[in-house]
Amino acid sequence: MLLLWILYKLDVLLGGMGIEELLKCGKNWGILYVGGLAFYLFVTWSVYSRRYDYASRSQTMYASRLRHLVKKYDNKDRTDRTKDNRGGRVR
Repeated sequence: MLLLWILYKLDVLLGGMGIEELLKCGKNWGILYVGGLAFYLFVTWSVYSRRYDYASRSQTMYASRLRHLVKKYDNKDRTDRTKDNRGGRVR
């Protein structure tokens, strides 16, 4: 709604401004936009780098615990197979 009002009254708002003033205003808005974009990129980079670090640590711990369980159950299976083996070859 505000955008429609601005577009409707654009001739009144810009009527008293010269070309130099319009270029200066556009330059200021451009600088503000680029500054805001840089700030937004910095904030998102910091947030997602922390999330990535946390996730990679969690993934490392998960893989470590999984290897431990694989070793545990692999050893258990080997001992069970040797008990059930009646004279055959042990793997």
